[in-house]
Amino acid sequence: MRKLREAADKIRTDTIALQALQSGASPDQQKFDELGNQWETRIFGDRRKVVKFVCEVPTTIDQRLFALGRVIQQRIE
Repeated sequence: MRKLREAADKIRTDTIALQALQSGASPDQQKFDELGNQWETRIFGDRRKVVKFVCEVPTTIDQRLFALGRVIQQRIE
């Protein structure tokens, strides 16, 4: 829960900074791009974690179940 609050605070701070840059008389394009790229990096990292979980975890579970089934079958015989 603490990490979620920290992430929400960081997002809130970045959003306020982006809004301030947009409303400024002479927006700092480099700073604007840096803040925008942080969002893209975060989204990419989150998606990578989700894909790993969705794709690799079921495969690992299947492999473990197969190995367990094989051990059980060997014990029965």
